Amino acid sequence: MTWLLRHRIRHYVQNSIWGLPALAMVLALAAVQFLHRVEESMGWELGSDPDSARAVLGMLAASMFTFIVFVSSTLLITVQLASAQLSPRIIAMLFRDPVTKLSLTVFVFTFTITLAVLVRVADSVPKLTTYLAAYSSLASLGVFL
Repeated sequence: MTWLLRHRIRHYVQNSIWGLPALAMVLALAAVQFLHRVEESMGWELGSDPDSARAVLGMLAASMFTFIVFVSSTLLITVQLASAQLSPRIIAMLFRDPVTKLSLTVFVFTFTITLAVLVRVADSVPKLTTYLAAYSSLASLGVFL
């Protein structure tokens, strides 16, 4: 692998906005899978109604999806305004912004965890992963604010 190819790959990874959220999706699915096995082996369940848990997790997933759409649409609007009035270098700065990358990564991680937990709610409500989904939603709210 030549130096130029390594430089191009590194530049692409640093400037892409989708790399960290894609990694967050994989990590969220792996975390839920691992924690679900721990819950099954320990016998941890919440004593709440599964229908209530499905409703709350569905609402949390919908709110996380709203956060993702908000960040993405704000990014697209700023790119559109910047391309009309400023140089293309400004657009690259928007995609390199660590705060935007972090917030989108946290929202995608939380959305993926919430959906994965929602799928696992059957006759009983898993305790650890449900708490993880709820507290990561609170963390996402903090990141949003």
